[in-house]
Amino acid sequence: MSGGPAHAVRVDTEQLSAAEEPTRRLRLALNVLWDGLPAPMTAPGPVLDALREIHQYLCTAERDALARYGVPEFHLVVRPVSPAAPPPPQQMQQITQAVRTLAGLGMLAMPDDADSREQHG
Repeated sequence: MSGGPAHAVRVDTEQLSAAEEPTRRLRLALNVLWDGLPAPMTAPGPVLDALREIHQYLCTAERDALARYGVPEFHLVVRPVSPAAPPPPQQMQQITQAVRTLAGLGMLAMPDDADSREQHG
């Protein structure tokens, strides 16, 4: 966990990484593509429909992979904000504040947690 005092159990980031590996590059590619779309392609239509379908496929694959690895039994995994339907600004502010609160309490699993666990374990 990162930042401040920890009020949660240790998270096996290797287990999370293993569960996410099959979809990690596809998710990254989708996010890069989505963020780089020219304005005319962001209008409702076949391109946006295809990206939403890929997004749904990845969400299902990620959920299934996490379930196979047993992760949901032990961890809370927060679904990322969808670029297809981002929340309004006020809700984004609430999400941002919630993440800051969890980070301040040391309740977020971060990539460097595996290294610190090995040093203290």
